[in-house]
Amino acid sequence: MIDRLHKIPYSSEISLKTFDRRIPHVVVKNLKYADWSFFDEADDLQALIQETQTPVIELPKLPVRVASTVLQRRLTYANSQTYRGKGFGVVEQAAVKSYLRSAYAAFESTGYLPGH
Repeated sequence: MIDRLHKIPYSSEISLKTFDRRIPHVVVKNLKYADWSFFDEADDLQALIQETQTPVIELPKLPVRVASTVLQRRLTYANSQTYRGKGFGVVEQAAVKSYLRSAYAAFESTGYLPGH
């Protein structure tokens, strides 16, 4: 499979073909990037994901304003849950908490985390 935009093989396809099940793989769709049609329409890659039973998870999109503040203030996600600043209050803290709940649930769904 060749990435139509970049004309290079998908790194996930190369890795899955090279290492198969010897190394556990998880495909992460970061919903920060809205258009995943190239991935969904890559029939060879989708078949390989099915064949190797590779989990595909989605990381939710953190609202742009919240993500910008977290990056600009160099906050950890833990710190951003309690951070109060100009334009960053209870609603933004709740957005971070919701993002983390969804992200952790996605990670846990893979079955690769210890104790899960």
